[in-house]
Amino acid sequence: MTGSLHDPGMARRPTEAGRTHPMKVLSKGFGFRLGDRRAVVISDLSIRPGAITVLMGDSGVGKSTMCNAIVRVRPGDAMVYQDSGGLQHLTVRENLSLAVSGIRGRVDRSDGKCPVRESERRFGLNGGTTAGDLSGGERRRLAVACALVSEPAVVWLDEPDSGLDRNRVEQLASLLREAANRESRPAIVVVTHDPQFVALLRPALIVEIVRGRAAGAGMWALRLQRASLGADELHTGADVLSILERLDDEAAEGDDDVPTGAHAESRDGPAGERSGPVRWMALAVRTLSAMALPLYDGIARRTLATTLSMTTWASAPYYLVVGAATGVVLVITLLLIPGVTEIWYWDALVAEVSPHLLVRAAPAVAAVLIAASTGSLVASWVGQMQARRELDALRVLAADVDRRVLAPAVIGLAGGALFGTLLFAAGMTASFLVFASTGPGAGAGGAEAFAYNLGDLWTGLPLLQADVASNPVLAAAGEALLFAAILSVTAVNAATSPSVSSQEAVAHAVRHAIVRATVCVIVLKTLILTPNIARW
Repeated sequence: MTGSLHDPGMARRPTEAGRTHPMKVLSKGFGFRLGDRRAVVISDLSIRPGAITVLMGDSGVGKSTMCNAIVRVRPGDAMVYQDSGGLQHLTVRENLSLAVSGIRGRVDRSDGKCPVRESERRFGLNGGTTAGDLSGGERRRLAVACALVSEPAVVWLDEPDSGLDRNRVEQLASLLREAANRESRPAIVVVTHDPQFVALLRPALIVEIVRGRAAGAGMWALRLQRASLGADELHTGADVLSILERLDDEAAEGDDDVPTGAHAESRDGPAGERSGPVRWMALAVRTLSAMALPLYDGIARRTLATTLSMTTWASAPYYLVVGAATGVVLVITLLLIPGVTEIWYWDALVAEVSPHLLVRAAPAVAAVLIAASTGSLVASWVGQMQARRELDALRVLAADVDRRVLAPAVIGLAGGALFGTLLFAAGMTASFLVFASTGPGAGAGGAEAFAYNLGDLWTGLPLLQADVASNPVLAAAGEALLFAAILSVTAVNAATSPSVSSQEAVAHAVRHAIVRATVCVIVLKTLILTPNIARW
């Protein structure tokens, strides 16, 4: 995040022997973005393994932002974000398996020593239950279980008590105390506003973050005021408030000098964050590399199945009806052209022209409709995972969410787009056949003529030809595949943009996904038609 963090050894997971000694997780001069300003911390922070540390402070002072920034530069740590509770389409067991796979590798053992099964028992969770079916308290327990299952050096929890009732808060505090005392002895850092929750946690250290005077143009100085406690001592919420009042008095007398050489990070995102086009290409490459993954990976298979269910059966009637309506509009428009019906009966006209309309127009029109329907649906679904920081929580654990979650979502959306294109084309074909069979004396001959003219567009496989477009039917199939790939990668990429951090941001991402995918389809279709127009 910045060049003046701490010594290089801070980012490494400590050895078992090292876990008995305090760990420095923050040094003077650590900088990060805080809204429209940069913040620089002017205090060190060391925490003890096997103990709970609480971070408190006024709203907006930068507690959560500072923790997020620290976690980005500490491989081996875990983070529980405010709204995270596991990927909702996966089961409890799959969420835990995905979390443990990053740092410790996949664990497939079914005996009692399997950390996944052990976590299920410890946190009172049913491994076969889908995360989306859990209650609020259960989802919070799942998020904590996912963070602890890989035995990280430090677990950071951002307001884990938010939205929980009194009983759930007491249960969560008990689980965190138990986790800190386990053999792996993780250091647990909790960000909270609630003094009652702090008292239940029985922390060894309370740290109040105080925003000092501006440390320079566009900068804030943050001071960490500490109060050491006995981890076995019982305190009340009033005791915690008294401690905070004392820390406030000490902060008023403090010095806000910024260490020499301290500077803040100049970017909002994590160091090395890719630009938009680079992220798009990276997602496309990862998707290609994960094409066979659903065949042998249960998490990828469930993600693919969930995406397909959103993009196929639920939307099938829509594509058939809209395809048929589009065919009717095209035929009526064709029949209204002055002088055309003086040359042909309408059945002969439709049988002659509509096959060309089908192969030339259906892929692009269907792609635009799919971008606005199933594309927006999948983008919203993935965007919710991004906004709740569920993907970030797994990335911190080095879990391969890009290949095991995002890539299958892209593949599923592309498959749904191809399915929707076929249904759209079927609807158009049905309307064309109706018109082709209802002309003066046409009978069944109009439908036969339509089928003959459509088959005449198939010129065979151009095995020895460089120009695939010489076969309109094959070219239409290629267009459908290309448009499906473009819109699926575009939708998922927009939904996982670093800027997606709220419900409003999800809506913005969905809108961008639709616009970008539609523009891509129109531009590509124009480029495809241009050579034909030039020859004509």
